[in-house]
Amino acid sequence: MIIINEFQELIEFKSVEEKQRIANILKLVNEKAGIPIVLVGMPWAAEILNEPQWASRLMCTIELPYFKFFNLEDRIEFTRFIKGLASKMGFKKAPSIHVDEILFPLFSVTRGETRQVKRVLEAALCVALSKNDSTVRRQHFLEACDKFFLGADNPFELELEDVPISEVSKYSSYNRYSTVESETFVATQFTRKISTRELFSKN
Repeated sequence: MIIINEFQELIEFKSVEEKQRIANILKLVNEKAGIPIVLVGMPWAAEILNEPQWASRLMCTIELPYFKFFNLEDRIEFTRFIKGLASKMGFKKAPSIHVDEILFPLFSVTRGETRQVKRVLEAALCVALSKNDSTVRRQHFLEACDKFFLGADNPFELELEDVPISEVSKYSSYNRYSTVESETFVATQFTRKISTRELFSKN
């Protein structure tokens, strides 16, 4: 299997002819190698599907959206995800990192982005292992965020009801028609931050 990571970088700022050339090269590689190719990247990497010869070749497309949190059903989904990751941490008993005192600050600092969740969990695990602790606790997350996320407010230092929560409202995008470089990429947008207290009052 050939995995091309950050595939969007191959097609950003490219003309139609250049994208066609890239598609042709990948097609040749695919045919000569005779093995599957996986393209990984930002949402606009899917523009390769506009090439007819690749629209039929890519058998499966998967989008990994951010987790959300404002609705109860979304929190349940995020909780299940965190429980699943906890079970893979290697301890005899999975750490209880799905409790509200950890779950809410964890979502606050990551805003539901899977890659960020992974980073924070790895950092907290490293802190726990460096102390020879038998599990991962809230204190480990607090220290990890202080150490690895410098300059950012640490929600693990706050009371649960004061933890600010924000979730994705619009994903990043690529404007291929823009003539101004600063307007080519539109950053991911998030809702305004609300406290856990406010969140619970709405529910």
